[in-house]
Amino acid sequence: MLFRSHNYLDLQPDIYMCPIKEPCHFCTDINPVEFNGSFKDAMSFDSKSYFSGLENTQRHIAFVENRKDYLKLFDTKSNYKYKGESSTAYLYSLNASNEIKKFNSDSRILICLRHPVDRIISHYLMDLSALSQVEQSLDKAVVADYGAKNRGWGKSHLYVEMSLYYNQIQRFIDNFPLDQIDRKST
Repeated sequence: MLFRSHNYLDLQPDIYMCPIKEPCHFCTDINPVEFNGSFKDAMSFDSKSYFSGLENTQRHIAFVENRKDYLKLFDTKSNYKYKGESSTAYLYSLNASNEIKKFNSDSRILICLRHPVDRIISHYLMDLSALSQVEQSLDKAVVADYGAKNRGWGKSHLYVEMSLYYNQIQRFIDNFPLDQIDRKST
């Protein structure tokens, strides 16, 4: 059985995991203003309401661009040895590894990878359940997405590109010592 890494880490007594699983804070090269309609709707985030306590609950994903807001996500009365988050966009982002290093060069990086084909299928099924995928079959959806003119995070699905791990992992290896990077496959 596959476990979700974020939830597993959150169960550990010395680890605090961010209430927004994927705040995507360090993806400075990804612009939420350019997202397509369905992705933009899923990403809608009112930071003022969230941080005033009106919405301060668990959330899957948001682009938390403001540094002060990002740091508020880790405010906790308890003392934890580690604090973390699980933004999958960091692998795809060209800037995230550099931005994370500038923020904290001692960061521990955990990279969990699925078999590339399993990742594509899971991504497609997630899109179907979120109603952001209108193609009737996986193969047609992948071909249509790969041929789309307006491509990028939040603009297209990136079924194939997000499964091309070599360059994505290399950016982290270029920025962090190997003893700070844990790699797991599922």
